[in-house]
Amino acid sequence: MNFDIRKWMNENGATALTFLGAGSMVATVVLAVKATPKARGKIIEAKVRKLSDSEMANDPKLPKLTMLETVKVCWVDYIPTVMMGAASLSCIFGANVLNKRKQAELAGAYAALEQLFQNYRKKTDAICGEGTNRTISRAILQEEEEQKRDDPPWNEKQTFYFEYCGTPKFFERTMEEVLRAEYEINRYFKLNGDITLNEVLDIFGLEHVPEGDLVGWDEYIGETDYGYRWIDFDHRHYATDDGLIVCSIDMPFGPHSLDENAEE
Repeated sequence: MNFDIRKWMNENGATALTFLGAGSMVATVVLAVKATPKARGKIIEAKVRKLSDSEMANDPKLPKLTMLETVKVCWVDYIPTVMMGAASLSCIFGANVLNKRKQAELAGAYAALEQLFQNYRKKTDAICGEGTNRTISRAILQEEEEQKRDDPPWNEKQTFYFEYCGTPKFFERTMEEVLRAEYEINRYFKLNGDITLNEVLDIFGLEHVPEGDLVGWDEYIGETDYGYRWIDFDHRHYATDDGLIVCSIDMPFGPHSLDENAEE
């Protein structure tokens, strides 16, 4: 697979320049610290040269250098520091430019999408009659509100239904507890490479089934024969014949024999 440097820079250029700018700033500080002792020595030598023999005899204090004299003495020692600082600033400004360009591209894409959506709404009204979009929007909002009302709260107990190997299991849990159990099931599965149906029932806090130690989920068999790498869970609310709202725990890939030879 060929690596497209232009595409990579377009997607990650701002981040890369930010890290380079931060690294260059650290390097600037290090170079400045290293150059300071050498520059201080040159400044002292310049002060000594500035004194005449008679001045040295009368007043042994070293004179002060002007700003221009100080720069002339030690500017060479700080060239690497200045260059590294300039590189750091260039990276920071470059990252800012790329970020603004990316924001402009996103804004343009959103504007084009909004224009396309508005054209779609106008065409829908023209074909289906005025007010069609308002009717659709109200129906969508009403459906969302109904779903919110139908789904029990996250931390309140509800009735769950789990059935495999012909043995239905009804139990009371909160959705938080069920999702935590499903996480523990997949964690056990990935750490051990397999998990039996009875071990899954243990984590849910349910009773074993007779054949539960013979069937389950195996990472190798699942990937090679069934096409899964982890255990998926789907939750579906429905009403029973007596009006009870039950959340069914469905699995796209159900338990299979853990005997590899039995699959051949």
